[in-house]
Amino acid sequence: MMVPVLQNAGYEVLPARSGSEALSILGSHLPDVVILDVMMPGISGYDLVRWLRANPVTAAVPVIMLTA
Repeated sequence: MMVPVLQNAGYEVLPARSGSEALSILGSHLPDVVILDVMMPGISGYDLVRWLRANPVTAAVPVIMLTA
């Protein structure tokens, strides 16, 4: 739901449907910001944030957590 809104505002969006897909994307792209759902298939949003903060390359990337 957020992808078209962000794209229409001029942002490049790299969507992921799961935590493991997000990790794969983060392995090859350094984003300006990460928007996560708390509950994702496989790896939770909380676990993904822990990974981001533990990795020196992504430790300072801002994270916005969303949930229903």
